[in-house]
Amino acid sequence: MPIPKLKMKKIWLDVDFFEVNVELIGNDCKINLDIYLDNEYLDELREGIINFANQLGKHEFTWITGHETENTTHFLSLRFFLAESRGVLSGLKLK
Repeated sequence: MPIPKLKMKKIWLDVDFFEVNVELIGNDCKINLDIYLDNEYLDELREGIINFANQLGKHEFTWITGHETENTTHFLSLRFFLAESRGVLSGLKLK
């Protein structure tokens, strides 16, 4: 059984934003998605994960990028919460 993980790799850079490849591996599936981000979104994710870890998972963290509409490039929602005394990535939604 694969170990759940989140991997991001920058694949293209512009002045205001960049494209990243997001790979999400769970117990039952693997998702590979190319999305556009800027530093603000990445800083929000980084700070959220750091705070989640520093608080030992006492408060869940949800990171959302994109919009849940028809005319959008992507929608990705990641929810970090504590389950069975371990940090678990869950609540994944994408479009």
